[in-house]
Amino acid sequence: MASLFRERDFRLLFAGQGISAVGTAVTYVALPLIAVAYLGAGPFEVSLITAAGYAAWLVLSLPFGVFVDRRQRRPLLIVTDLGRAALLATVPAAALADALTVPHLIVVALLAGALSVLFDVAYPAYIPVVVADRSRLTDANGKLFATESAAHVGGPGLGGLLLQAVGAAGAVVVDVVSFLVSAFTLTLIRSPEPPVSPKGGSVRAELVEGLRYTFGRPFTRAVLGAGVIGNFVFGGYNAVVVVFLYETVGLTEAAVGVLLGVGAAGAVAGALVTGWLGDRIGDARLTWLAPAAGVAFGALVPLAAGDWRLVLFALGAFGLSAEIGIYNVCVRAALQTSVPGDLLGRTMASIRLFTRGMLPLGALAAGALATVTSPRVAIAVMMALLVLCPLWLRRSPVGRVRTLAELGADKALGPRERRERHQ
Repeated sequence: MASLFRERDFRLLFAGQGISAVGTAVTYVALPLIAVAYLGAGPFEVSLITAAGYAAWLVLSLPFGVFVDRRQRRPLLIVTDLGRAALLATVPAAALADALTVPHLIVVALLAGALSVLFDVAYPAYIPVVVADRSRLTDANGKLFATESAAHVGGPGLGGLLLQAVGAAGAVVVDVVSFLVSAFTLTLIRSPEPPVSPKGGSVRAELVEGLRYTFGRPFTRAVLGAGVIGNFVFGGYNAVVVVFLYETVGLTEAAVGVLLGVGAAGAVAGALVTGWLGDRIGDARLTWLAPAAGVAFGALVPLAAGDWRLVLFALGAFGLSAEIGIYNVCVRAALQTSVPGDLLGRTMASIRLFTRGMLPLGALAAGALATVTSPRVAIAVMMALLVLCPLWLRRSPVGRVRTLAELGADKALGPRERRERHQ
């Protein structure tokens, strides 16, 4: 079978999203460091910035799911890229004018987060348009996730170096440019999207159908429960890890970025070996075994200090990222191959309402805990909670099969038959 890289549209999607991921990874470390190092923000203020970026999932994910299923996906992706570029451009502009504040960062994170919700709901539903052969979706997702993860290896280090070299303005400009490049590559893709069938029902009826489908299938219920746990944990971890490394461990901005990049390298490794591991032990087993290994790696993270124990953080973060890469590739491919196209946007949105909706709650919880105790304690508590994720998956239907395909799907049913089946 010919490599996916021989297909022009896949190369464009791969390149555009890889470059965009570099910019996003730069901003991931740049915004908290700007708040801490340049604006004097404390742990809770930094957690507010993180929570603002995630908050839109609680409000907009379901409406955006209906919105995506009623429209072609590529125009939505282009508009959201351009909108995020415009919003982030206000950060270097304010920094150059010496007018940048923590509330400004919170507002930018909130609005850019809303656009990211729309992009993240539409993007997985668009991949099957570019990769029409569904048997190749696991391979495609592995390659796309690997390049996104590779960006997260170099992006944080680049963000820290840019902050030290050119300040806040130069660091965030990288993300602005990356969104513009992503929008441009999307305009060049020629794969035709199928026509959007007219929707006769109300928005409310479509929301209910998406929720009913999501909660009515064993696999999507299992993914939803695991995502609630995992995203609460990682929302809290992401909110305080920069403060932990910068203030508690005592690293420089550049060192923080480099160490986060080393940890993120695990996601590249995880994504690249997912197909090989899945063929040998089954993707269903891999879906719960990877988080189980992540628990052991996560226990190393809060042990870090400014000496040889930095190795513990690097190893722990690497393992956590690897398990996220493996889990996400398995789950994304399974959803794309089993969920009917006219429900994919709403199904992804329904799952992410509850899973991504945990990110701001985890961020606020960890920020408050770090303020009352310390960032180290907050990270330790988050990592302890992670053990619930593999336990949930092991006890779910996922833990009783070898492959996710054994759990069944409704992909052969039309909209009317699905409604009758779920009544």
